[in-house]
Amino acid sequence: MGVTVAAKKIAAKSKPVKSKPVKPAKAPAPKKAAAVAKPKDSVAVKALAELPPLNELRRRVYLATFTEAQCEAWGERTKATDVAAEASKAIGVFLGAAKKGIDGYAVERFAWLCTQVAELEDAIVRQSGDANDGLTARSGRDAAVKVARRIRMKLAHGLLNVAGGNETFAAHVHERNDQSDSPSALETTITGLLQMALAARRTPEGELLANDAGLTEEFLSSASAVAESLNAANQKTWTASTGKDTQETNRVEGRVLRELSLLRNAVHQAKVTGQVLPTFPTLGVLTHAAKGAAPAAGTPS
Repeated sequence: MGVTVAAKKIAAKSKPVKSKPVKPAKAPAPKKAAAVAKPKDSVAVKALAELPPLNELRRRVYLATFTEAQCEAWGERTKATDVAAEASKAIGVFLGAAKKGIDGYAVERFAWLCTQVAELEDAIVRQSGDANDGLTARSGRDAAVKVARRIRMKLAHGLLNVAGGNETFAAHVHERNDQSDSPSALETTITGLLQMALAARRTPEGELLANDAGLTEEFLSSASAVAESLNAANQKTWTASTGKDTQETNRVEGRVLRELSLLRNAVHQAKVTGQVLPTFPTLGVLTHAAKGAAPAAGTPS
């Protein structure tokens, strides 16, 4: 009996102690690329708070003053961060004068300049985010290329089916169907074949044949989206690898430069006619951008 009691005591002591479940360690979160924020003390944004708002008509008219090609031509000659910094300097110098009135230059035009500088600052932030993630940009482009190859093949085969016995049309398809797999060539080829497919659908007969060949509106819409995504991926990769401004940034950058040129010319003309105004600061970016361009009317010599 004593042995039994002792055995029970030993068994009781040897019972396993329940331990609390150990939670698995969490994998470390992937580090995010450092975001580039718009300057907290953006001179352009602060100036806009003191200037009259722009209605839709003024925005349209001012935007149409210079073509996208003209803006890109100047923007390609400068660096966006330098343009934003020097434009902010000019805004600081002329804000007071613009509010009082510069002869031959509307205060709303000055507000438009400030709007474009603020937009350029936003473009720099977006561009910097792309450059901080160059590996992701290249991966995105590679994925877009794979999809683009299939789209190119389906467009070409569909157009040849639409051509039937029309040898001239078929020859044009073969001519546009560049087999290069470089991202830029793929984008150009898809765009060209897409134009042919859209043209083929303009008649009832052509629309019927195109639908039979799989070149439906839905497919052509998706092909257009692929071309756009390939273009965006090309831009991101190019920015990441070269550190240069994107086409979008160049466009806004050039518009800021063009507007600065208008302000400089207006200030010069107003001073010639006797208005007392601050001296226009020397802007290296403006001199560099306008180099080789035909002088605008009223440009000081």
